[in-house]
Amino acid sequence: MGISKDCHQSFVESDKGNLFSPAIDIHPQSDITVSVEFNIKSCKSIKADSSEDKLKTCTPLLDLVYIQLDTLGDEGLFIEEGQSGSFFETRRVVTREDAVFTKLDTLSDKHDDEDGPLQYTTRLIKVNSIEGKVVFKLVDDGTCFTLKTFVVYRDFCPSFTHHLQYFPMTLVDDNGEGTHSVFGKCVSGASEDEDIAVSKMMCSTAGNWINSKEEVSKACLCDPGFSPNANQTACIPCKQNFYKQSRSMSHCVPCPRNSFSARTGSMGCACKDGFNRNDTASSCTKPISSSIA
Repeated sequence: MGISKDCHQSFVESDKGNLFSPAIDIHPQSDITVSVEFNIKSCKSIKADSSEDKLKTCTPLLDLVYIQLDTLGDEGLFIEEGQSGSFFETRRVVTREDAVFTKLDTLSDKHDDEDGPLQYTTRLIKVNSIEGKVVFKLVDDGTCFTLKTFVVYRDFCPSFTHHLQYFPMTLVDDNGEGTHSVFGKCVSGASEDEDIAVSKMMCSTAGNWINSKEEVSKACLCDPGFSPNANQTACIPCKQNFYKQSRSMSHCVPCPRNSFSARTGSMGCACKDGFNRNDTASSCTKPISSSIA
């Protein structure tokens, strides 16, 4: 997404030329990051048909501000549609007199591309203590700018599986402790060992797992009829004519001679017709025929 503000139009009154985002739903008690990729033209690059007074007021800065719609009520904010098909749109906004936008940051551009190709600056802004439906607004101070991308996202610790324990993607929450505890869950086809507890991982507010993966316990074992894959991230059902009897990390083995398993995930094998055996691990044999004298 890229939006350019015309250099001359940027000098109109601020309620006619600002860029507004759609309303974004922000989860309570969560830190978010706003990523803005932009270019601001230097004031000296603005050409001559702007008046001298307006050029004197030109400042190559952008203010990023926001307003929480929940604080305004149903009649607090009116936005008339302008340029469509983009995340940020040029619109006219009318607010109640007491509707106040809160400033997040002032954006400045280090590039001086008056005589060169357009270069973009990326700013990452950490935001907390806002929730509900929020509208962001970019306010220029008399210059022209290009907005290439604007992304709002929550920090999170990515999901991973280790030693058959799954840790889900975990959104960062501000619980006042700086970390968020997550207990592992055994993957499908596995269950906990009675003698070993699943691991607890700590997700930091920066979106990183504090513990090393190597600290994950070996509490999960593949169930009967399942064996671990090479990376120990999943338990795979035994193939047909293979079986596994115990809950362990051992692998499926072929059915004994003259026996079979007709389905996957078998815990044992049945003797073929005309064969029998004394236990499930031994080969099936034909019964010894008795002769009548």
